[in-house]
Amino acid sequence: MIRRFPEPMLEVLLQFYQHCWASSKLPSAWKNALVIALPKDGKPRHLPTSYRPISLTPHLGKVYERIVKNRLEHFLEKNNILPLCQAGFRKGRACMEHVVKLTAHIKKAKARGRTVLATFFDIRRAFDTVWHGKLIQKMSNMGISGRLLEFVQKFLTDRSMAVRVGQSISQTHVLDMGVPQGSII
Repeated sequence: MIRRFPEPMLEVLLQFYQHCWASSKLPSAWKNALVIALPKDGKPRHLPTSYRPISLTPHLGKVYERIVKNRLEHFLEKNNILPLCQAGFRKGRACMEHVVKLTAHIKKAKARGRTVLATFFDIRRAFDTVWHGKLIQKMSNMGISGRLLEFVQKFLTDRSMAVRVGQSISQTHVLDMGVPQGSII
């Protein structure tokens, strides 16, 4: 949709994004999510666990998030902050790399008559329980500062959500922990 904006409108949008960056301010509407529940295939409709929550936020905010995410990724890669072994959440890398390495390791060990043991952790709801203060502190310790750090602080602060079921919408709830569901960052 935004790609179809006429050139003058794109210029205005760019100026607005630049103002947001320079002032370290975000429109509050970008931090308010409407959560809807989509049914999972083959699951009983009467159980709450049979639904996947989808968080809807304004498109203009998501475009801005992508711009900032690209800056953050560039900073992290340029400064070699991420460990080489990290494949997830990186351009040109995927978590499948670790599956391929593990498979190769197992095949090599099996050919030598050895056993391979592996431990896997599934940290349930890990993104929902992120403590904002600690995240900001860790980012600062990594050398992230200035507007990039300010953006993340403002991005996480004063977020809210409401849930829509059918035509009914719940009261708004303030979110004081976790990373925003559905966010690009």
